[in-house]
Amino acid sequence: MKYYEFLSEHECGYFENKEAVSVNNIFVEDCPAFFADMLMMRGWRRFGKGYFRPMCPECDKCESIRVSVDGFTLSKSFRNIKNRNKETLHSLHRPSYSYEKLELYRKYHIERSEKRGWKLNEMDEEKYNKMFVEGAGEFGYEIRYFRDAKLIGVDYVDILIDGISSIYFFCDPDYAHLSLGTYSLLVQLDIAKQLGLKQIYLGYIVRENQSLLYKLKYKPHEILQGRPQNEEEAVWN
Repeated sequence: MKYYEFLSEHECGYFENKEAVSVNNIFVEDCPAFFADMLMMRGWRRFGKGYFRPMCPECDKCESIRVSVDGFTLSKSFRNIKNRNKETLHSLHRPSYSYEKLELYRKYHIERSEKRGWKLNEMDEEKYNKMFVEGAGEFGYEIRYFRDAKLIGVDYVDILIDGISSIYFFCDPDYAHLSLGTYSLLVQLDIAKQLGLKQIYLGYIVRENQSLLYKLKYKPHEILQGRPQNEEEAVWN
């Protein structure tokens, strides 16, 4: 295993008028599951071969959150969403590229750009592979969702030693009434229970950012304390 670590800067995706954010990056070749698991427990996220976490010197608003699988119970709202998706099929696969997935990604982001003001990023086959397919190692998977005999959602996850890391989900806006984003998390929780895994890692919450607060509705959840180094113990409360 080879990895390269460095700091980079980019525009903050959560707050306006914050032009630069320092981010700690690791690019890992042939990453083993134990190393990815260690990083997830310490607040890292993965896209492709790259792992990152915010290290902004004057800001600590990005908080890592994970859901405890054993303690999770279905609320009335969650049960309704499951019932709504009785005819929604899903299947687990190794990550791969297809034009159908690319077009679904584009359709999803165009809708989010128009309705929620998301920045519209161009996506092509090369970028798709670098973001979702490469770096999957022995632990990366995609969950495909189908309705009416067509693909309506794709969920990228890492199934690790300690739990599942939820990477990215996109779906067909025409099926918004199914609440597929929430349903995909409920499916992850079911998979984790079947595999005897303890946690679902949901990435970051920023309490001032409304688009991320949905993660708090999955209970019980824990928040990572501070920014532990890789050789330090990770404390979740």
